[in-house]
Amino acid sequence: VNDPHIKNFWKMMREKFNEEERAQFLTFVWGRSRLPTSASDFSQRFTLSSHGRSRSNPDAWFPIAHTCAFSMEFPRYTNIDVMTKKIKWAMSNCTTTDADGSITRHGRVVGLAEDDDEVESLWS
Repeated sequence: VNDPHIKNFWKMMREKFNEEERAQFLTFVWGRSRLPTSASDFSQRFTLSSHGRSRSNPDAWFPIAHTCAFSMEFPRYTNIDVMTKKIKWAMSNCTTTDADGSITRHGRVVGLAEDDDEVESLWS
């Protein structure tokens, strides 16, 4: 793939992530911390795609992981350092896997908004 966006992703994984962070990334995008032992043991391929809603301000957005599909949508970040910061933050602070938000003790779903201004706090 010749897309600089994708090349930067793989460069980030090689140069800016340690083994523990790579395992954490797998959990974020796949719900597992280890890869299969051989290529034939993969039930699906990892897919990267552009995050379409972030075109006007890519550095303001976080990636979106789809664990069931072993895929991730991510913005076309302006540089590899922003990409690293946003992906590490997302994988470290994601509190749900295979869910569409977090459930409060009152049964309300929160955390579905597109930006921080519209997200209801879990602490309020």
